[in-house]
Amino acid sequence: MVHLFLIVFLNIFLPVYVLDDVLATRTKACSCNPISTLILNKNNQKANFTPTLTEYYCSNTICNWKIEINYDLPQPSILYMDFNKKNIRSQDCLTITNCNYRTLFTECESVSLVSSTGYFFQENELCINFNTANIPTGYEQNSTNGAPVWSLAFTFINAPPIKPISLNSSNPAIAVHTTELFNGIGMLTVIADHGTLDMFVLVSHTDTTYPYLLYYSDQLKNFVGSLERIAIFNSSPLQPVMSTADGVLSVLYSINAAPNAFTLFFFRIREDHAAQCDDFKNIYKVRYDVIKRSALSTGPCVITLLDHRYPTIRTKLVSLSYNGSNTIKTVAGYNDDYILFEADKTLFGNYSGTVLYGTAISFIIPANDTINVVIDSTQSTSSTTFTNSIQSIMTSNQFPYPETQELIYVQNLSSICTAGNANFSLTFEYFDLSLNSTLYLVPNGANGRDLPILINQTNVNNTIKLQNKNNFLLSYTPSTDSKERGFLLRYNAVFTLNSTNTNENNHS
Repeated sequence: MVHLFLIVFLNIFLPVYVLDDVLATRTKACSCNPISTLILNKNNQKANFTPTLTEYYCSNTICNWKIEINYDLPQPSILYMDFNKKNIRSQDCLTITNCNYRTLFTECESVSLVSSTGYFFQENELCINFNTANIPTGYEQNSTNGAPVWSLAFTFINAPPIKPISLNSSNPAIAVHTTELFNGIGMLTVIADHGTLDMFVLVSHTDTTYPYLLYYSDQLKNFVGSLERIAIFNSSPLQPVMSTADGVLSVLYSINAAPNAFTLFFFRIREDHAAQCDDFKNIYKVRYDVIKRSALSTGPCVITLLDHRYPTIRTKLVSLSYNGSNTIKTVAGYNDDYILFEADKTLFGNYSGTVLYGTAISFIIPANDTINVVIDSTQSTSSTTFTNSIQSIMTSNQFPYPETQELIYVQNLSSICTAGNANFSLTFEYFDLSLNSTLYLVPNGANGRDLPILINQTNVNNTIKLQNKNNFLLSYTPSTDSKERGFLLRYNAVFTLNSTNTNENNHS
């Protein structure tokens, strides 16, 4: 079946009246637009609609209209509605439904307002109700006083591209960053094959337009509202913006590739992602926070940290504590496909101070166990410092980077011994770089620079030892025209009393 989008535009036009014309036109102006049913199809693809024939309307009026839409057009299309209003100063309400049980749009104003907002639909019918209250004396007389007016404009446009996402018990959660979406108008459709489908949103403070419309459907039906009209609570743990037991929702977006305006969507099957946790609120925004969470006796619990800042996504693990008898996993994403580090209660705390670079980071807590974690967001330089010893990791940005995206972010990561020199032991456990990308390991790269070592696939799982060095630097330059997942480095270091700088590197 061909899917089309219906767009409705409401535009406000300021009518020109003079006082002598008011009495002559009042009766006609106070009558509802006589068109009771408006039909849109391939022969009638555009229509303008006003509350009365003159756009001006009077107090205490109730009007009802119906729009029938036939999407049998030569090309896949949707219907666009643009709502434009001006000087609506009373409690006038415009309501649009699907002519059944669901309200798609409600606009009631109590202040002077000028705005134009676009909406998209795929409903087969739209029912419009306009109910006016009392208009203050003077404002209903002429345009000089700002007569309240509005208009609707309907037109078909081409259907946007769709990015489909399927969630199931094997893949119960996914984070989608705006950098992964189509530029321009597009549609993100998420379908879960069971359970409760939750959507969480993190919005950049520079993304002020919130160009997202939300639907409980895999088409542009069952409109919920625009994201800017839905409350987003950023307190931790995060609250879902949308939840449905019907297993389907869609986001229609319009993105103009603004480099500093980013939004992160996180979708999950609640019963799977929050299974075995002490409650289902197990998602946290990366900022300073003290997290103490436990797993039930029935199985492991996943605690997920989300960060939407790009490309400077940096999560600092300020302190880590775990008192269980098993091992706890810290992973990229939501499962153990990409384990960043795994440690028991003795070693888990050694990773305190580690900086992670990822949109979603999770802790997998074993059954019956509890973790205490202090996290923070950081915009500082990409350096890790230690005094006596360190056990840590380094990864490429957003590791593992989505295979469908191009890496564009150059990284320089370093680890520095503040007490002097140390013996470093480094192991690259994951390496996926294209031929045109480069990754250099530079002993003493932060001050003096020994000869750089070019890292490639042959270095994977082979330990590199740097003896008696103050620091090392990783310099990563991804190719702008290739797709790769990045790298994962594990390392440890111990301070040595020998402070003599040497260029000798031992490889084993």
